[in-house]
Amino acid sequence: MPKVDTPHEERLQSLERLAHGMDRAFRLPVVGTRVGWDSILGLVPGVGDALALAPAGYIVLSGYRMGASNGTLARMVGNIGVDAAIGTIPLVGDLFDIGWKANLRNVAILRRHLEKKTMAGEPLAKRLARRGFDHINAPTRKTLKAARNLPQRVHSRGSVVSTTSAGEARLRHS
Repeated sequence: MPKVDTPHEERLQSLERLAHGMDRAFRLPVVGTRVGWDSILGLVPGVGDALALAPAGYIVLSGYRMGASNGTLARMVGNIGVDAAIGTIPLVGDLFDIGWKANLRNVAILRRHLEKKTMAGEPLAKRLARRGFDHINAPTRKTLKAARNLPQRVHSRGSVVSTTSAGEARLRHS
């Protein structure tokens, strides 16, 4: 999907920076994998996972304030739930947290939803131009009249298509 400037662009960029810090702030030297504060806090037994939920909840709350749909918010909460549930398992949860990156997922879900919502309010011509269909023009009365008066056409399989006075196409096998 093409990038669309939403009315909430500054807030989205701020949330992306927060999610990046929580999920991808540091590179592990030997492995090369990126981890964030969420993974580091998860190493502290009990308290770490609870502290990591605060920024995740803030991202969901911001999505609610920006007008995200209930379905979008439910997906975001589901990502956090998976992260929190598996994060409670010692060591396995910490390894899972490195790969899951719920905050980055949630901000991406929120951005896609808000871009679709913004695009839905645009006129059709502007949406088509954004997708590369700016050369297509709407049919005029002249082109519609010319299309009605077209002679019979022969398809590649030998069928003949004739146009009636009402503009309906009829297929006749020869």
